[in-house]
Amino acid sequence: MSWETNYIVKDLRPEEMALVKQYMGAKTFDTNTYVIREGDTGTELYFIEKGQVEVLKNDWIPDQRYRLCLLNPGEIIGEMAEIDILSKTSK
Repeated sequence: MSWETNYIVKDLRPEEMALVKQYMGAKTFDTNTYVIREGDTGTELYFIEKGQVEVLKNDWIPDQRYRLCLLNPGEIIGEMAEIDILSKTSK
């Protein structure tokens, strides 16, 4: 699945899509690596090309987490405000 067909970005205008694309780059993560930690200031948006990403939520019990969801290829994770910022920049 191509990132351009993801439901979050598929309705962007061509000039908005071009702006998003210019900020994209490839990044590979090892298994069991944190991509984003809860509470971090998000500045990146990731399109999952292959593999899966487990989204965990910290519990009120120290060092305990529970799964919110499991993301698969074709899905996006990260700071959704980045899409909004890029969209506003292109206008």
